[in-house]
Amino acid sequence: MNRPDAPNPSRPAGRRKSQRQRHHVGYEQRLLGMRAVTTRLRRIPGAVLLLDGLRRHYRDYPTAITVPDFDGSIRLQVRLDEHMGSQVFWYGSYSLEILRVLERIIVPGMTVIDAGANIGEVSLFVAKRVGPGGRVYSFEPVAELTDRLRRHVSMNGFDNIEVVQSGLSDRAGQAEIYGPAEPFRDGTQHAGLSTLYANSQRGRSLGTIPLTTLDEFVEMRHLPRLDLVKVDVEGAELPVLRGARAVLAEHRPWLVVEVQQETSEAAGYDQREILAFLGTFGYSFARIGRRGRLSPLSSDRLQSFQNVLGIPPDKTLAGLE
Repeated sequence: MNRPDAPNPSRPAGRRKSQRQRHHVGYEQRLLGMRAVTTRLRRIPGAVLLLDGLRRHYRDYPTAITVPDFDGSIRLQVRLDEHMGSQVFWYGSYSLEILRVLERIIVPGMTVIDAGANIGEVSLFVAKRVGPGGRVYSFEPVAELTDRLRRHVSMNGFDNIEVVQSGLSDRAGQAEIYGPAEPFRDGTQHAGLSTLYANSQRGRSLGTIPLTTLDEFVEMRHLPRLDLVKVDVEGAELPVLRGARAVLAEHRPWLVVEVQQETSEAAGYDQREILAFLGTFGYSFARIGRRGRLSPLSSDRLQSFQNVLGIPPDKTLAGLE
């Protein structure tokens, strides 16, 4: 007797293929049904610890799944074997804390730069809010991620996002970029760890990428305004900001910056230098905590990792807390 999944020589090949396709679609629908439950459970404090086991269990699912309702209406193709994609699928988002802060800052018509855009979670979220009168410039140098980012922009019909396949730094030119040689500690692939600064964990060459500076980009595009810059570039945060001196002085954008001890040291500087540099332009700072809570931050209170809101000299936390 043939097993249900075994080839049946009496059954036409086209019919066998059709049945496999239906089985795949049915299984994917079951996963999406489970996701509808887990994304609601995610709102319960501490639930992520339980849901993480489920996320790890399905990390070997072999194909991408289209999430139809990221941020309510945005479509994303994610993979369950990826660190970011699996969290978007099971939890509803990867950068929840940052998204909640951005929702309180972004208004229609703003111009935003997303440095280290990955597959577009932040870029798409922001583009939906700045509307047709606003603009998002999404910098992502890794070719595979850039292709997926462009696909997501096209899938959702966002005409206000421009994908820029380039890195940002304090100089224009070219540089080698590196990625992790091994899976992340949860067994998933973590494409978001690509860096210009190789270390023992991130030493696999991904090739050479072009570099530009924010000052050069803004000048070449004749941007009349720049309202917010998000920087998550695995150690290149300080070089990116040093390449934006004119932008910081003239446009004074809100900043969302990942500040991390390990990646800063790999790049040859102390993480406190990020806040010190921005302080010369009059910026103050807040730590972006769980669920987007904001608390005043100074360089002597930095932890080994945090996302930081840079508050322009003419702005305050009032209305954001």
